[in-house]
Amino acid sequence: MIRDILDGILSYFKSFRIIHRCKLWSYFLMPGILSVFFAFAILGVVILSFNSIGEFIGRLWPWETGQHVVDIVGGVLYTIVILGLAVVLYRYILIILLGPFLSPISEKIEAHLTGKTYNITGFKSNMNMMWRGVRISLRLVAAELFFTLLCYLLLLIPPVAFLVPILVFLVQSYYAGLGNMDFTFERRYTVRESVKKGKQFRWLALGNGIVYIAMMISIVGLFFAPILSVVASTTELVKRLEAEEGNDLSPASGT
Repeated sequence: MIRDILDGILSYFKSFRIIHRCKLWSYFLMPGILSVFFAFAILGVVILSFNSIGEFIGRLWPWETGQHVVDIVGGVLYTIVILGLAVVLYRYILIILLGPFLSPISEKIEAHLTGKTYNITGFKSNMNMMWRGVRISLRLVAAELFFTLLCYLLLLIPPVAFLVPILVFLVQSYYAGLGNMDFTFERRYTVRESVKKGKQFRWLALGNGIVYIAMMISIVGLFFAPILSVVASTTELVKRLEAEEGNDLSPASGT
């Protein structure tokens, strides 16, 4: 367990070497721009709607006393809830829209490690990637929201309420890691099989997701996180999948 989590985390440091050897630096631009754009778009919607939502909640308050306070509190609560949902939905929007950009990167990494090529290109393939992204996202987001809600219910138990932020972070990290893994799984498994296989590597997914979520707190992280997370995930995951098939990648991987 601990070893897999550490491998998932440390694989980000190895990813720079893989990116250099596979000459993937040029692939950063579009995914990075889209990632930052959608993050600011979501943030903008939340900020612009803050006052109107606060006033709407305030109108539900039947007394004049404390009206201004209720407006502010209502806006703050709305912002907390919406930002929490936005962080979750944002990641899955990226899985869907960046599929045509990130899947070829994952494929190139695997080709570098194993010599296997899949040649997944063309408009039809891109549409299939995006449709698969929709399906895998719906499965993962439903599960993530369910377990996140369970974590928030712990707020009702004061002795353990302080653990809620940590648990929510771990839940988000785990499902973020599973989403990153699917860019490798998609060449091998159906959506159902991918989700099942991901659970086999749950601790690796957690380690990958921990760094991914942590990177989301800065603009630089938003730009680099999509590709770095997929490169890191693919590098470690391919090694394990090939090991299951009895193939040793240590001489060829160069990592």
